[in-house]
Amino acid sequence: MADVNGLEKQLNDVFGKQAPKMPKGLYDFLVQYAPILTLVGAVLTAWSALVLWQLAHSADTVVKWAMISAVHTVAKRLPPAI
Repeated sequence: MADVNGLEKQLNDVFGKQAPKMPKGLYDFLVQYAPILTLVGAVLTAWSALVLWQLAHSADTVVKWAMISAVHTVAKRLPPAI
């Protein structure tokens, strides 16, 4: 546990005390608009998931069509069954 506390203290020194401070204007902008940006990101993520699902569905339809076409092509070349 002492190792974890030492690591935590070192990381706090590097990322907490020595890290440059964010400008006040940027901080205020993020506080004000971060929820809106998060909602926009969520909507875009949902939209892209729907688009990817539709593309996968279309690709599946093309693959099924190609498989059926290949089966019919091979079946035409087979000799008749006795």
